[in-house]
Amino acid sequence: MNKVRHDINEEIDLGKVIRTIWDSKFLIVITILFFAGVGYYYGIKQPIIYESKVTLRIPKKDLFGKYYNFFYFKENGQMSSPAKLYFKELHLLLVSRDNLNSFKKKNNYKSNLSFRGPALNTDQTVKVYTLTFQKPLDAKKFLNDYILYTSEISLNELKRKIEYNLQSQIIRYDEAIEIAENISEEFEYNSKEVNNSLPLYSRNIKVLNIERKHLNKKMESLKNIKVSYNPIFDSPTGGSSKGRSINSFVFYGVILGSFLSLFIVFIRYNLKRS
Repeated sequence: MNKVRHDINEEIDLGKVIRTIWDSKFLIVITILFFAGVGYYYGIKQPIIYESKVTLRIPKKDLFGKYYNFFYFKENGQMSSPAKLYFKELHLLLVSRDNLNSFKKKNNYKSNLSFRGPALNTDQTVKVYTLTFQKPLDAKKFLNDYILYTSEISLNELKRKIEYNLQSQIIRYDEAIEIAENISEEFEYNSKEVNNSLPLYSRNIKVLNIERKHLNKKMESLKNIKVSYNPIFDSPTGGSSKGRSINSFVFYGVILGSFLSLFIVFIRYNLKRS
C-alpha cells in the first residue's frame, strides 16, 4: 500500500515539474534568446580568419654541384648533404616567429600573421605550408616574397658553413705542406697507399700544393655561387576565408541559456515545495 502511494506521489511530483516548466516557458525562451544573442554578438565581433597554402619542393642532393661530393656535415651522428642542411635551415626559418616578424617589419606588413609547416622530414619530396591571417592582404605576393626572402637567408647561412669547412681544410693543408717541407725524409706519393689513416703531410708536396690550390678556387667560387632552385612547387593560393564560426557561438549560447533557465526553474520548484 505504501509503495502504491509512493508511486502516486512520484507521478504527482513529475506533473508539478512539467507544469512548473510550462508556467516558466517565457522565462526559458527569453533566457535562451538572450544567451543566443550574446553568442551571436560575440561571434560577429571575432575577426575573419583567412588561410593560404603553398607547396614547397625539397631540393635534390646534387643541388650544390661540386660542393655536393666534397662536403658533408655531421648532425646527430649522421652525415647530411648541403642540400638537406639548406632545406632544414629554410624550414626552421619559415616557421620561426622571429623571422616572420623581421620580414613583416622590413616590408611594413601590419596584419596579424602566423605561418605553420609540417614536421621536418627530408625524405618527402614536397611539403605544404599554411599562412593564417586576419586582415585581407595579397597572400600570393606575401608568400612568394617571404619564401624567397627566407631562402636567401638560408643560402647565406649554408655558404657560411661551407666556407668554414673550406677554411678548415685549407689550414690543414697549409700545416701539412709546412711539415712536409721541413722533414728530412722524403715520402713518395702513391695513390694506392693514400687513405684517411695516413698523415696528410706524408703525401708528395707537389700533390698537396695542387689540392691546396683547388681548395682556394672553391673558396673563391663560393662567393659567387648561385643555386638554380625555386622552393615553390605550387603557386600559393589567394587566401580563403575560414569564417568567424558564428553558428558555433550561437549554439553554445543556446546550450548555456537552456541549462541556466532550467536551473532557475528547478530552484523555483523546490522553493514552492518547501
